[in-house]
Amino acid sequence: MRAPKLTQCAEILERIKKIAQGAALMTETQVKISVSGGLSDMIPNQTLAEVLSESLVQQGGPDFTQQDYELAQSFLEAIPEPIRKEWVQKAADAAGEPLSEFEKHPLDRSVAPFDPALMNLVVTGSSDVGDVSHIVPTAQVTLTATVPGTSPHTWQFTAQVGTSLGGRASVAAAKVLGLACEKLFDDPALVQKAKEELARRCPEGYQCPIPEGMDYASVNP
Repeated sequence: MRAPKLTQCAEILERIKKIAQGAALMTETQVKISVSGGLSDMIPNQTLAEVLSESLVQQGGPDFTQQDYELAQSFLEAIPEPIRKEWVQKAADAAGEPLSEFEKHPLDRSVAPFDPALMNLVVTGSSDVGDVSHIVPTAQVTLTATVPGTSPHTWQFTAQVGTSLGGRASVAAAKVLGLACEKLFDDPALVQKAKEELARRCPEGYQCPIPEGMDYASVNP
């Protein structure tokens, strides 16, 4: 089950339980329901997002080389042409470059400043960082490690991240995170502001999606 909010997942789960119980009644059988896992939605924190964005703008994106661009072009050729053309054009538009120029170095190097309008944008994915964000103020930053149009959960994605493309993206991300940490260490008031924002956005605190007393080992031997 997936939904923008964990509370919505809980509502869907109750309906699924009733469906299973109804099927058991119809077939005169029994059903046992076990919740073996669950991930919480991400609680955005504008205070930290602004600090991360400021650090990214200050630090800049990955420092790609000509060899990296040549490697990127070889990966780009493995993407089906209709998808490749669509995504490369989108990336060129985002970078503010003519398509012919972007194709010479097909990696998105643009740095987008913080936009409050994107705070409520729902981006799907599976990560326990959502659970963390219910407990402490949390923010994320994304840097280029693959060519435009690369789908997650594919060999192309795995292969690219394992090359210098992923390495340079990781180094750049580490520098951005380090710079953001420095800003927070130097300004305790900013940290307190982030904590107060979390309290406003998540007044109920962390609610673990896995029921208490659930024996995880018994359902995941």
